[in-house]
Amino acid sequence: MKIIFVENRYKTYFWETIAKELSKYGHEISWIIQNNTFVPTTDNVYRVPYPIIKSQLKSQEDNKDIFDFIQTTDRIIRYFNGTNHHYSYYYKEFTKIIDDIKPNLVIGESTLFHELMIIDICKKNNILYLHPSSTSYPVGRFSFFSYDTKEAFTGSDETLSNEECDLLIQNISSRKIVPDYMKKIEATDSKYPSVGSLEDKWTIMSSYFKGEVYNTPSPLRKLIQDKKVKHVLNKWDKLIQDNSKKLPNKNIVLYPLQMQPEANLDVWGNQFRDQTQLVRELAAALPKDWYLVIKTNPKSKYEMNETLLEVAKNTNNIIPLHSSTPMKDIFDLSTIVVTVTGTVAIECILVGKPLGLLGPSVVKGFNGCSNLQEPREIINVISLVENKQFTTANIDDKRNLIRKLVTSSYKGLITDPVSNPNCLQQDNLDLIVQAILDVGTEEYLYED
Repeated sequence: MKIIFVENRYKTYFWETIAKELSKYGHEISWIIQNNTFVPTTDNVYRVPYPIIKSQLKSQEDNKDIFDFIQTTDRIIRYFNGTNHHYSYYYKEFTKIIDDIKPNLVIGESTLFHELMIIDICKKNNILYLHPSSTSYPVGRFSFFSYDTKEAFTGSDETLSNEECDLLIQNISSRKIVPDYMKKIEATDSKYPSVGSLEDKWTIMSSYFKGEVYNTPSPLRKLIQDKKVKHVLNKWDKLIQDNSKKLPNKNIVLYPLQMQPEANLDVWGNQFRDQTQLVRELAAALPKDWYLVIKTNPKSKYEMNETLLEVAKNTNNIIPLHSSTPMKDIFDLSTIVVTVTGTVAIECILVGKPLGLLGPSVVKGFNGCSNLQEPREIINVISLVENKQFTTANIDDKRNLIRKLVTSSYKGLITDPVSNPNCLQQDNLDLIVQAILDVGTEEYLYED
């Protein structure tokens, strides 16, 4: 099987280790590198040079539909005043590489502009592209998402007994277990820098000065943007301290903000990527005596802005929460939860909390989940709740959700060695390799 891995900064080093293991089984591994600072020490590495000639940077005329979509997801454009003038150059370069290799499978993320371009090329050529991504629940597992969707391509054949399902339901509902991304990583010896260290910052910054300005923002612009976030968060918390708005004990629609930039919202929930507008529309749809409570993300980034602050401040039925408010406190108090693609959707089903879901999720189709085509449809959920007609999940629904989470995923930790060096432990590498070998048995990979 011919496999291409797509560079994604430090995660490249994780996949390099996996690739070496896969090579032992006779698989032919190649690489597409956009950020030339992160290059594996293997063969078949296709490093795309940074465009430096003016003719390489031009306005887009070809592939307009996909370029328009990518532009809506592109963090450099959305937050750092970038352009899309490099799109045609990279798209042509990636096409030439894929045409040359003719892979059976491409593995990468679905987050950055170059990954989304490669996904589009793969779709057009009927080449399978998979985005391995850690699942929220159960912990210590991951799914192979197809292309730029949140749909699992395949999964394990593991089964759980009712007792095992019930234990997981209890532990998730009581928050005895939390998603891997929320856990504090214990310090361990590693040849890689720790997140946020001077070495880490210098590595990223040096790639910018070497010409990688398409996924890496100007250090000065990033510093300014990060300071803006801190400033808004401080004003947000001060607003709450000075605010006369009191948190009611009923009729609460909770909207937990999702961190941006991130594929969860910018790609999978792209239609609702403007969370300020989403908050406006939700608040406008609420009937009298109902309140929209806004919970900040524990890792707040660029979703926090002055416009959102003003909306929260000047809309009577919006109640912002202090950034230190624990999720459990407001979750238990809320009447209905609304999310686009958040992990909270799973928690809602398992505890019987009415859910309004705007984006893709594994919980879609389960009792307790109301699919919303647009924010104003929250009024329908409220009506059902008020009339005691909203159907929440029963024990069989909850068990079936747990089983779906397991059967659509595999055991293993997907991350990079900077965020969590434990991903390079041999037992974890063995799990990931075996899962990819399992995918390699799919007949889809060998269809003409």
